[in-house]
Amino acid sequence: MNFILNECSLHGQFESVEAFLKSLEANLKCFRLVRSQSDGEIRKIADFYKCKITKDQRLGDLKQFPKSEELLRLMIALDKEMRTEPYWDLSAAHDYGTAYWLDGEDVAATAVAEAAERNEGLLSFDSKRYSDCQLVVKKGEKEHRVISVYRPAYLAHVSGILFNPPHFPSHDIRGIRRFRKLYGLREAEVLTAAKPCCPVRPILQPV
Repeated sequence: MNFILNECSLHGQFESVEAFLKSLEANLKCFRLVRSQSDGEIRKIADFYKCKITKDQRLGDLKQFPKSEELLRLMIALDKEMRTEPYWDLSAAHDYGTAYWLDGEDVAATAVAEAAERNEGLLSFDSKRYSDCQLVVKKGEKEHRVISVYRPAYLAHVSGILFNPPHFPSHDIRGIRRFRKLYGLREAEVLTAAKPCCPVRPILQPV
């Protein structure tokens, strides 16, 4: 179960660096969920630090800001993920010269187009456009439906992790409950996490 970290979901939308760092808790849980799978991999662009988190600051500027111990923990965890290969843009699957349309915008040379071409999901930051929804990406006459995940409950909902937790046999109810608690997963949350436009299905299904 592979995902692509969505740089398009960082577009300067946060009011402050602190607000961005606090929002990372959900992202980090998703990272752990994906990597807890034996085949879980998270691709990203090599220069993710250029992404804007506020109107004036980029990811690469974070080190200069004072942080509490808790916010520092979040930043270190994110930095570790940024430095972990693979980097999809060093060997892209999609053709940068081909148009990939999302809501009237050509998203070629972005994670959105790459996810459509690879038939993989997106892990997104907290963004109105990309949080917990299904994107319809058009390439010529073909449509790809790309799952974009922000919250761990939604990741569990669309991927089936909640009902098939790794490392625990199905009869180990306590183990499964511990797993759900560790990643902040509750059945009630999962059942209400999906938006109406996002039916439960395998991570991606081209139309």
